[in-house]
Amino acid sequence: RNERHVMYSVHYFVISGPNGAHFGGSVETESLRAPPKKDLRLASLTRSLHMDAPDGMSFKSAAGRVSITSLKDVTIKSMNGKV
Repeated sequence: RNERHVMYSVHYFVISGPNGAHFGGSVETESLRAPPKKDLRLASLTRSLHMDAPDGMSFKSAAGRVSITSLKDVTIKSMNGKV
């Protein structure tokens, strides 16, 4: 038993509340979705937001646009391929 570690093993897990969920460390999951007709928002209010994947990342919008907004420069870099 480790009092600093809590594990949930369920097929479907919902966190609901007016301000969403706040995590002090990293989050690892196969799927992260917003409820129907709601936006999914990933935010770091004081630091950076990092997403890492060893086999690739895909961003898809089936019915709308994709936009990137930045206070400073936006950089897209390919280590071994085309942009």
